[in-house]
Amino acid sequence: MKHPLRLSIFAAAALLASCTRKNEDLPAPAPAPDQGYVRIVNTLSVGPSATLQQGDIRLVLADKEVGPAAAPGTAAPYQAITVGTYFTKIMLPYPPSLGTNWVQLPQFSVAKNQRYSLFTYGSGFMSTSVRVVPELPALPAAVAGKASVRVLNIAAQATDLRVAEGQPAAPLFAAVAWGAITDYQAVEARAYTLQATRTNGNQAQLFTQTVALQPGKAYTLVLRGSSDPDAVAPEKVAFDVVLDQ
Repeated sequence: MKHPLRLSIFAAAALLASCTRKNEDLPAPAPAPDQGYVRIVNTLSVGPSATLQQGDIRLVLADKEVGPAAAPGTAAPYQAITVGTYFTKIMLPYPPSLGTNWVQLPQFSVAKNQRYSLFTYGSGFMSTSVRVVPELPALPAAVAGKASVRVLNIAAQATDLRVAEGQPAAPLFAAVAWGAITDYQAVEARAYTLQATRTNGNQAQLFTQTVALQPGKAYTLVLRGSSDPDAVAPEKVAFDVVLDQ
């Protein structure tokens, strides 16, 4: 007579072998896709008579909204995006009665492990543009008591820029060409009263602005807006102080 316990053991072993064979027949899981990382930065500067409003912007890739919106003067978090080329739209804050409107990048390519910042800004009367900045793999290493800061010059009018605190012999940024972005540099983490001046012959002052830089943080000072004498805030030229990630 066969022992019931032995039969149970044999049955369990047979069932396990059957399950193992079935698992072996299953296809291997697909490898994770290669990805890059994209964030949007809202540096719009809107005049009082403009149809465009001062509000959030949103990222749309291949007709799919990606990640959270970016409020004025801020960056949305980086979003992991599968490597490829996308028809890209950044949705702009227009009144609902006027429907939707956007600024577009018809052929925006995302490379493996590359980070991108898409700075959205006013580039003239009733005109909006996007500056694509391929970022370094990582931010500068934190230094005790220091902050890292760089400048992006995307003012509405061609304006080469000097950034200093007061009139020191060595300004923080001696010359930032229109459309250029500087490297990061380490500065003392504290409050600064910055003077932004043109780098032309008379070095006319554009504005003075106080910014507070925290230790261990990295920032982009984005020069945006209009330098026309009759421009008023928030259209008037100024720095947006963007916290980088």
